Amino acid sequence: MKGSTVYGVSVGASLALLSGPLSPPWGPVVWWGVSALQLGMASVISWRRMGMPFATASMVSGAVTSGMIALLAIQGHRFPFVPRSWWLPLGVGIGATLLCMLIESRLNRGKWTAWREHVRESSALDILLIRHFPNLRGTGGSGT
Repeated sequence: MKGSTVYGVSVGASLALLSGPLSPPWGPVVWWGVSALQLGMASVISWRRMGMPFATASMVSGAVTSGMIALLAIQGHRFPFVPRSWWLPLGVGIGATLLCMLIESRLNRGKWTAWREHVRESSALDILLIRHFPNLRGTGGSGT
């Protein structure tokens, strides 16, 4: 199996175990907190190595949104069953995360393709340890 597939399945399984209805009370706090931390670190590393502004913004948005969900979990709310007052901020965060990646894939096609090819060769451990970002600084990528 490819590293990204193994990583995705592992993330899904850990989400089900730590944030599902049968998880311990501290499970969602840990899962969403670790997600926020990993996305925050990934945003810094991806910016330094790839220089893709919308991909970086997507990771920052994902980190902030995950952090909000972790805070809600501390208060005893399990995602997606959160107070209505949080629907808009979480919706905006999730939407911004997805929209920024879509924009990046269209704006910097050359870098996006190079990143996608690099990730295909990355293991699940590479992705977990945030080693799946190639050095694309100075390679252009404005649609090439």
